[in-house]
Amino acid sequence: MRAMMIGASLCALGVTLGAFGAHAIADTLTPVQIAWWDTATEYVWYHGIGFLAVSAHGQQLHIEKVIKRILFPGIILFSGSLYLYAFTGFRPLGMITPIGGTLLLFGWLKICWILKRTPPIHNDEDLEA
Repeated sequence: MRAMMIGASLCALGVTLGAFGAHAIADTLTPVQIAWWDTATEYVWYHGIGFLAVSAHGQQLHIEKVIKRILFPGIILFSGSLYLYAFTGFRPLGMITPIGGTLLLFGWLKICWILKRTPPIHNDEDLEA
């Protein structure tokens, strides 16, 4: 259930940050900075939707732990560093982005591994068809 809340919150944040980027700061940042902002916002969206998609099995398959411990910190580091980099231009922030990206990659691969190791769940309706 918490994974669904995180996913829904990330989707709401994606809407907010996308609108902020398109309307409030579009004229103050350079095209390159806007591209960083847009990339960060896209990843917030992708992961929000992804969290919603996999959270249906989260408690059974320990996916919720992967979301909370690996993927959520990954999106904070990845997108957060891009947002800060877009605003400040402080280059060392760009070195944090790959750490977040690595956590995201590792987290999704971990979920694949969990799903592969888990036997399929059949309900009686599927068996009757």
